[in-house]
Amino acid sequence: MVDDILLRRRELTSNSNLMLNDQQLQFYALAEIDDLLRSIGKSLKQFEQLPQPPTSYLKSGSNNLIIEETTYNVQEMETEYLKLLQSCTEEQRNLYNAVLNSVETGSGGLYFVYGSGGCGKTYLWRTLICKLRSEGKIVLPVASSGIAATLKGWNNRNLQ
Repeated sequence: MVDDILLRRRELTSNSNLMLNDQQLQFYALAEIDDLLRSIGKSLKQFEQLPQPPTSYLKSGSNNLIIEETTYNVQEMETEYLKLLQSCTEEQRNLYNAVLNSVETGSGGLYFVYGSGGCGKTYLWRTLICKLRSEGKIVLPVASSGIAATLKGWNNRNLQ
């Protein structure tokens, strides 16, 4: 079932160099199984013994934003995340832990990071973005002004 997934994802994203790891292929295959089950009134969630893909893989359909956010090379994201995390200051790590905890617990929150240019605000957000994308989560960075507004278009192509 996974033989065709990479080809279809490449066509869908118009990225002939797209690479998906085994876990991503598994998630897409499980999502296709979920689609088949839904056509007969069932769901993959009803079969708890099977692995469950992240919800971002289910019903991603042709929503370009979801397609873009679920086609990152998670191994590259994890490598970049580990590299970035090593250089975080104690202050950055404290905020990193607070934001990550709110994501993991589903409690949400609003975080305002203030500081002069060059203090590491963008570095902190890049670290969080890479961490979450390495887990297959969808991340939509938003900034209202300043250089951080460029994070909106930041993705794995900007890692180099």
